[in-house]
Amino acid sequence: MKTIFMTTNAFEFGTLSATGTAATYDVNNILDRRPFTKWRAAADGTNYINIDHGGPNYNTSGIAIFGHNFYTVNATVTIEYYHDPPGEWVEAHSFTITKDGAIAGNWTAITDGDQWRIKIVTTGGLIPEFAVAILSENTVFPVPPDSPHADFIERGIKESGNSKTGNLLGVVNRGKANEFNLKFTLLTRTWVDAYIRDWWWPAFGKTGLPFTYVPDYNYDPEEVYLVRCSDDYTYQTPKSIGTYYDSIEFSLVGLRY
Repeated sequence: MKTIFMTTNAFEFGTLSATGTAATYDVNNILDRRPFTKWRAAADGTNYINIDHGGPNYNTSGIAIFGHNFYTVNATVTIEYYHDPPGEWVEAHSFTITKDGAIAGNWTAITDGDQWRIKIVTTGGLIPEFAVAILSENTVFPVPPDSPHADFIERGIKESGNSKTGNLLGVVNRGKANEFNLKFTLLTRTWVDAYIRDWWWPAFGKTGLPFTYVPDYNYDPEEVYLVRCSDDYTYQTPKSIGTYYDSIEFSLVGLRY
């Protein structure tokens, strides 16, 4: 089991461009972490979404793409980085896509890519699109969450009521939301302090900034959520066992795409 948080987005640092873009589907839409604004290609063929960091290299070890139609358009999708020297594009990851929605990729950290791109190939007039891309240095938890826990919890967001005589009235469905309650025990203090306390918590946990949660990448890389901490979440790490924290818990809310 491989549980992953993806946080900082390398696509936000540098010059973002696309090979071709349909009218009103600006490539910068992929940065806003919103599922209802998208980039769409202007035509089929080979399309690239490219980020040029302008010199500095960014450590990356994974990506999440939300709101895509890659299965419907039979797209071949790979992630590449520019390696200089010798000055060539190198494949970091290729996807096996079995449905539309969301997908995650994870690879051994690459530290020498000053440009990255998503390569999308379609034919037959089929046009690819997606809503959000997060190119990240993944936080991979070294142990699985404690059992029992539910990877998938979903509730409807709705309004309903009853008449004065108790009859059921209409229901207004507003959407859906997913909730996750995770607990990890006996993580080393060194790991938690470096990846959670000093990085994730100040940048994403307490600010409410959305980030990517992959419950079990090894089992299903297409079960991917865009989440934030619940409003009443309190970060704490009780400790009593040497170099380990007794436990750390997360309360997350978000949406599956």
